[in-house]
Amino acid sequence: MMLKPKSNHSPFRPYPTIPGARSAVPEDFSDSDITFFEGILHDVDDFRLKARLADILWVINQPKNVQHAYIAIESYQLFSLYFDSLMRDGKAARERTIRMALMLGSGGNEKIKTIWNILYDKFSTLQSVEKAYGLFLSDLLKIISLEKDKFKNISDKLEGFANKFNKDKNFHLSRSHYERAIDWVKLLKNQDEICRLKVQIAESFVSEATVRTQGDKPSYLAAGKFLEDAIHTYRKIPNDKRQTYNVEERF
Repeated sequence: MMLKPKSNHSPFRPYPTIPGARSAVPEDFSDSDITFFEGILHDVDDFRLKARLADILWVINQPKNVQHAYIAIESYQLFSLYFDSLMRDGKAARERTIRMALMLGSGGNEKIKTIWNILYDKFSTLQSVEKAYGLFLSDLLKIISLEKDKFKNISDKLEGFANKFNKDKNFHLSRSHYERAIDWVKLLKNQDEICRLKVQIAESFVSEATVRTQGDKPSYLAAGKFLEDAIHTYRKIPNDKRQTYNVEERF
């Protein structure tokens, strides 16, 4: 089964699907299967299997047994936060952990605080960023969005990574980090910071357009598309902020 953590109540989907056939989903298991899963759950010592079994039991059983949710949460938290793990299945597992804890309401408050602290500590101590590592951690933190006083720190760090990627001419990742930084600033309702970061995105498009006109095989068509994207981004800046950021001059 494929884990789709954004769906709180139906997180499992068939992995392969072909005309007339598919792999398993929780509803396929019989009562005897469920009884078997319950019987072995506490003896399973592989955290990945334990997380999956506990989550299936939590999803399918009526009435629900909150202990199954707690076991799933604790097991999902054992998935590594290293980049290679997040690239494979760690991000989905960690997201499912968060969403399950949030579903528990007050019963999951302490777990949510613990998860936030672990993720924030990992994110705030990143010295160098590998591809989308910072984005993955930021996405997980945003689902929780605790401790408003730390939102600006998260935004600033994402912007720092964006600047580095921009300098390295990795413009796509640069803009992705600027966009995530904007997401956090929006939570603070800081319109000036939102506009400033949008300018950074627009100028990243301009920089990429410039690069595309250089070298032995310039691509003026691609450069034109990036300049269009820059103009489109600048147009998102409200009229009352355009003078501050020299928008009309850039047009």
